[in-house]
Amino acid sequence: MASNETGANSELIRWRKQIEKSLNILPMQDYQGQPAYKIVFMSPSMEAMETPTRELEQDFNVCIQGADQFGIVNGELINRQFDKGRAVLRVCEALGMDVNDTIGFGDSMNDLEMIETVGYGVVMANGSPVLKEKADYVCPSVTEDGLAQAFKKLGLLD
Repeated sequence: MASNETGANSELIRWRKQIEKSLNILPMQDYQGQPAYKIVFMSPSMEAMETPTRELEQDFNVCIQGADQFGIVNGELINRQFDKGRAVLRVCEALGMDVNDTIGFGDSMNDLEMIETVGYGVVMANGSPVLKEKADYVCPSVTEDGLAQAFKKLGLLD
């Protein structure tokens, strides 16, 4: 991999710029006090996440997705006021329905609160091991058409 004069990987820098442009991702200094609901991050190690986790965990759920083959840790900071579990409750309230009549499908730790909140939680076989422990049903993986199989099993398809 090519590196520029600062030692940074030029290929990663090129990809980052393209992703930021296509997803309209802005640098933090461009945000002007708006609330942050979710922040995606990459870290060089779990150790490097210790201080940010300690500083942010009161307001944000620090959701570690895992590390890649190079040890880069990726994850999300999710505002505790706006997690997926709270979203399920708000939708149920708006529709006047019982949360016990809901089904949630997830695969990663950013789905934890949703799986804990819904009436019936389904997690993909290729999902997070911790999340699978919380599931009512673990369906086959994405590559095995797990969602379609789960929809059939739960009577959500004809």
